[in-house]
Amino acid sequence: MKAYRLWIILLGIIIAIPFAGRLTWIMQKSKPIEILIINKSVQNSSTNEVKTLNWTLNNEKFVNSEKQIYNYTYQYFGYYPDATSEDRKIKSFSLENITNLSEKNDVLFFADNYGIEPSMNDTKTVKKKSYGGFNNSDYVFLKEMVSKQKLVIAEYNFISLPTEDLVRYNTEKFLDIYSLGWRGKYFKDLSKDQVSLDIETKWFDLYKQMNSEDWIFSGPGIILLNTSQNRIIVIPGEKYMNSEFPEVITTEEIATQYNIPHKAAYSGWFDMSYPGQNKVISHFNLNLNDEGINLLKRNGIEAEFPAVIVSANSKFYYMAGDFSKVHVFMPYSRLGFISNIIESVNKGKVNKPEKFFLTYYNNLLTTILNNYYLEISH
Repeated sequence: MKAYRLWIILLGIIIAIPFAGRLTWIMQKSKPIEILIINKSVQNSSTNEVKTLNWTLNNEKFVNSEKQIYNYTYQYFGYYPDATSEDRKIKSFSLENITNLSEKNDVLFFADNYGIEPSMNDTKTVKKKSYGGFNNSDYVFLKEMVSKQKLVIAEYNFISLPTEDLVRYNTEKFLDIYSLGWRGKYFKDLSKDQVSLDIETKWFDLYKQMNSEDWIFSGPGIILLNTSQNRIIVIPGEKYMNSEFPEVITTEEIATQYNIPHKAAYSGWFDMSYPGQNKVISHFNLNLNDEGINLLKRNGIEAEFPAVIVSANSKFYYMAGDFSKVHVFMPYSRLGFISNIIESVNKGKVNKPEKFFLTYYNNLLTTILNNYYLEISH
């Protein structure tokens, strides 16, 4: 009988929590703000990285001027893989539209500019990507938004290849942020079968050319790639790392300011850049031992580099990691206090992707957007 009552109480709690969360979200005041999102790398709608951003927007109840919550399936500029015809797969803007777009929108968000590979069934040799890269229209739009003191947020692959050299040069000079050409990722297993799921097979051939040996790695570690120089560096964790995972590190003062943890384990893609005179909010630490640090130094690379950069006027943010590439369950975004519940469930799971999203990425975005909303709504 006691067990029966216990199950009844437990069932009541399970039902009450979502109901209370939904009620809390409904009662929450909506925050109108116009956000234009660009994502040129949507492989399929279910894994659209705009979805992760939309989770945060919905959970905080940011809405557009028509009081509608943001929808990741159609409210962005970029590539639409599920479009029924080729002429509808790309939604873009022209130079003539930029003035109007910059006046209408409060925030510009570059989710992923890398692009989409040409079809593997195409018999023609294609040297360039069929679509992608930060182009001149993007650059002009960025400058227009910055000149109007509006918020711009950019993520990993912002001005990487296939961005044209002149556009990249002008953007770097304008923002005072400079790409170092390197990108990398932690791998749980460095075996060729596992790594080939994330990088092109040409890198295995390049590794053999550079080192005169076959790819015989296994176990955890980090891989660094430099596309423009055709260079690859493999960092086996057992030999070169002090701890299992790379981390995103933030000083205690800044962590408090943005409501993010001092240390957060991270296992996704990242790129390396020089921040110029801009402020670094967080930095990546690959957690290498002395031998690993020396390996990078021999290749002209530091073991610590910026993870999040902000301009002096706090209007441009660059996140140098693929932070938004994580699975999220959208119905949870309309439940109040759900992030606290999920965070508690994931407590102790050091490298759980959802833990990084909720404790770092979601909190960082929430703080940035809420601070900006308070500024423009007064």
